[in-house]
Amino acid sequence: MFNLKNYFYFLIWFTFWFLLFPAVVSGNDNIAFDGEINVLGFAYPEKGNTEYDEYLEIQFLPELTITPSDNILIKTRLEARLNTENFAHGYIDDGVDAEHRWAVNVKNLYVETWKSFYTIKVGKQIFDWSVTDTISPCDNLNARDWTDIVEFEKVGIPAISLRCGYDTYIEAVYAPWFTVSKLPNSGNRWYPKLPEGLSLKEQPEADKHQGQIAFRTGTVMSGFDLTATYFHGYSFSPSFQLDMVSETEFVLVPTYRTEDVYAVSIAHEFFECNFRGEVGFFDQEKDDDFFQYVIGVDREWSSLFSKVDSLYCLIQYVDETVTNQINPLPFETIDFRRILSDSIAWKSKYSFDEDGWAIQLDGTYNFSETDSYLEPSVVCTYGDLTTKVGYGVFIGPEDSFWGAYDNNDRFFLKFNWQY
Repeated sequence: MFNLKNYFYFLIWFTFWFLLFPAVVSGNDNIAFDGEINVLGFAYPEKGNTEYDEYLEIQFLPELTITPSDNILIKTRLEARLNTENFAHGYIDDGVDAEHRWAVNVKNLYVETWKSFYTIKVGKQIFDWSVTDTISPCDNLNARDWTDIVEFEKVGIPAISLRCGYDTYIEAVYAPWFTVSKLPNSGNRWYPKLPEGLSLKEQPEADKHQGQIAFRTGTVMSGFDLTATYFHGYSFSPSFQLDMVSETEFVLVPTYRTEDVYAVSIAHEFFECNFRGEVGFFDQEKDDDFFQYVIGVDREWSSLFSKVDSLYCLIQYVDETVTNQINPLPFETIDFRRILSDSIAWKSKYSFDEDGWAIQLDGTYNFSETDSYLEPSVVCTYGDLTTKVGYGVFIGPEDSFWGAYDNNDRFFLKFNWQY
């Protein structure tokens, strides 16, 4: 049932950002107001490890951009959430309930200034240094929100970033505080299945004095987009250490290890196909050292059966090579960065016209564990409103990653309105 406090916060944000604020700023060319509203509905045919069989969430995501001068920009994106299981509560980065999504939060808020060949951003930011899809060895700065492992998101972090150059550039980022990721808690269907007598401890509060640094340089050469990155900080996916509570009871404690990540990427268009690849070496403290590599190709075909239809396909392969294996536990734990190792992932969408109906099939298959996730859906786009209905199915052995969630097969209905 709805939490009254969350409902109150939600109404305040919705009233101000959607009803009052546009009236205040209308007619001002230096202020732009837009955003989106999402409605997500899920129905689970089978019982999982929780009591709920249906789930509904409303997301209100307004975005405000202010340009007070020719070389200064202020941007903020807020989020307000309301859901039927109270998985979103707290506000403005409340660290007490680190496993929950926030009911009201500042998703990002930064000031940007530029002059000649450099750009500086200061504030809460979300970075995207990837050229591949979903799994990216180059993209390590932001924490993740895995309270739903399929609908996962990035979490904004406070940072200072400097970029110098254009097609050839160098970029530096300093994040003075570490932000932990959000993991499924015991009231969530995505809470991992654990051996008897073992439970997952709540995450410790982040050490606010431990910062992170990252560097990226890139260039465009003969049609090839090349980048090299370096990251020093904490893994956004925790390791786990085993603590004994009693002779028969143990807990897994999420522990964020320091790491150095060296990665390169390449992207190039060839024969109307976009080829992308990344490889990175993860040098971790008290955990596995490994190479991770991702290669993919995507293409869009137009006018296949009519003048207005199109087909988009993306396929990607992910794998790793462990150079120094450290497994202090007698069983495997989940590292969300590595769940798709030795896997292919794909996205395909056939659109009957530019603005109308489409059918879509996304999924992934793991060759080593023979498990997979499939998501067939039907999409309808009408102006700024997109409706998507489909079914997500988990297949595989019970001890595999996707197979462990075989009770979480679900029907879904999603609405997205861009305004």
